[in-house]
Amino acid sequence: MPLGAGNTMKHLTVNDVKALGARLRDTLRNYRLRQLLLLSLAVSLVFPAVLSLAVYPILTDQLVKATEEEALRIGRHLSRLLPEQQPLGDSGFAANVQEILEDFGIRRLKLFDPVGTVRFSTHAEDMGKVNSNSYFHRLVASGQPYSKVVKKEQMTLEGQRIGSDVVETYVPIMRNGHFVGALEIYLDITARRARLDRVVVIATLIPAAVMAAFLLLILSLTLRMEQAERERAKYRGLMEDALQSYKTRNEELNRVLTQLRETESQLIQSEKMASIGNLAAGVAHEINNPVGFVSSNLGTLEEYLANLMDYLNLCERLGAADTVDIPTIHQEMQRLRSSLDVDFIRQDTRQLIHECQDGMRRIAHIVADLKDFAHIDRAEVASVDVASLINKVLTVVNHELKYKAEVHTHYEPTPPLRCYPGRLGQVVLNLLVNAVQAIPERGRIDITVRQEEDRAVIAIRDTGGGMTPEIQRYIFEPFFTTKPVGQGTGLGLHITYQIVTAHGGTVEVESAPGSGTCFTLRLPLAGPPDQIGE
Repeated sequence: MPLGAGNTMKHLTVNDVKALGARLRDTLRNYRLRQLLLLSLAVSLVFPAVLSLAVYPILTDQLVKATEEEALRIGRHLSRLLPEQQPLGDSGFAANVQEILEDFGIRRLKLFDPVGTVRFSTHAEDMGKVNSNSYFHRLVASGQPYSKVVKKEQMTLEGQRIGSDVVETYVPIMRNGHFVGALEIYLDITARRARLDRVVVIATLIPAAVMAAFLLLILSLTLRMEQAERERAKYRGLMEDALQSYKTRNEELNRVLTQLRETESQLIQSEKMASIGNLAAGVAHEINNPVGFVSSNLGTLEEYLANLMDYLNLCERLGAADTVDIPTIHQEMQRLRSSLDVDFIRQDTRQLIHECQDGMRRIAHIVADLKDFAHIDRAEVASVDVASLINKVLTVVNHELKYKAEVHTHYEPTPPLRCYPGRLGQVVLNLLVNAVQAIPERGRIDITVRQEEDRAVIAIRDTGGGMTPEIQRYIFEPFFTTKPVGQGTGLGLHITYQIVTAHGGTVEVESAPGSGTCFTLRLPLAGPPDQIGE
């Protein structure tokens, strides 16, 4: 019967108890669990011991010191009530001190003269007694306070039995540096000590209770886990054949799951850069052109190399041939040289290599511009030339733009802009893709860069179909799109707005149906106020 089950104790049978005991023994055989239980038990024992042996005496000592200091303050206050020119213990002192005794909870008060005779006491039987103890004449008479903690039913310094826990304190009365008497004050600490004891008991019991509950929880969970493991073991044999038959499918599912996870990660990235996926074909096309003729040239060079190798082989044969074979090999070399046109190959090879180098430079240029958008989340602020950044974006989207729009740039001189280059490039990228997608057949895109006071202004205007005021109200909302299902995530302009505002800038839109759209970005030249969050 597992711990924590809903059955009551009256439903437990002898067999249930035996089974529970057996399961507990099996559980305790587990090395890690045994170590955990021993550690928990040690903590539950050590903590109360430390509290009782180390902390409690310190707290008690602090309580006694505080009570002694309180007694000293009371004693000094009472000593000021004694007239300097009158004998100690006159009736006026008794009248003044009575209210103080009640206010401060003083259990007993005595007033001694310099020789130790009691001149005043709250208990009449003490009057006239003489304190001849050495501590009085050696310590108190020299001006030093003297205290002792007297527990209930123990003897005081003067050999009297007390009915509660008190701190007995002697406070010397000094006049002009001379000892003129002493006050003996009994402050009751029974209630304070009881409160301290309660705090210590509670502080001991609570961790013990928590540890006990923790141990029970561990045992309960372990027992349930072992029960579940035993139940799984019952069916493991039946499942092995089925699992074997589904092994291939499971591996396929794992591959699909891995692909889905990768796709999910890519989707998160694509949501931050919603339109970059549409540019893959364009970038591939831009790279494929130089790759195509580089590949073609390399094929031609391969043919040239094969023919030249044949010619070199004949040369080697000529060097190693007998005198009789030389005319034959020489004729074959002349025939091969005529068919190869070696002079043409020499000239054409240089041209082919030059074209390959030019193609690779074009590819490197495209890749270099594309690299600025490969890590848009890299949070590194840099100073950039706005026009140069826009030109890099134009290189990336060139394939998508050139078939639908003429791009006109108008760059005025502006100071360098402090920004996150990758993210600002993403903004320009999103706006350019939106602009070209808004143009139905063939149109125009104008990009303007200028400075307004301490801000850089980027305006991107298209001759597309424009937007109604109703649509303009929602274009920066996440997942809002006017495109057909499957052709847009609705995140491009939302991400654009977030990036610009995080830079401390603003985005404005002007549009009307049939009149195109203009997005205007205003960004502080000094850079974003704070780092952009992920």
